[in-house]
Amino acid sequence: MGGRYGDGAIQPASINDKNFKEKWHSRALAVTLATGSLKQWNLDMSRHARECLPPKDYCAFSYYDKWISALANLLVNKGVISADEFLDPIRKTHPLSSRKLLAADVAEVLSKGAPTSRSVRLPQIFGRSKGKNKTCR
Repeated sequence: MGGRYGDGAIQPASINDKNFKEKWHSRALAVTLATGSLKQWNLDMSRHARECLPPKDYCAFSYYDKWISALANLLVNKGVISADEFLDPIRKTHPLSSRKLLAADVAEVLSKGAPTSRSVRLPQIFGRSKGKNKTCR
């Protein structure tokens, strides 16, 4: 849905707006970040999953509706859970029960960085240097 025209101007948040308009919004963000620790997808795949939502849903959903819907699709498409498991949240046993991210472990997991973190071992090969442009090699 990115790059579309005709959807109107972006309405930036007011300085007085709360970070999350609904209580579940913060939980949607937390669950999305926590499932990133499963290392089944990266940031680009997560964004792509949101952009691949059906246009009718994409236009009707709030920001966090898009996040949680795309996350559900990722979890099922990557085989982390089945569609049946997703639709039956009351199960007593769950395949992820051994892979829980406990509250006590969150700081350590987040401190390890995200899939977007990359180590840089090569020097910069383009840009300005001593007032002259270098070309890519």
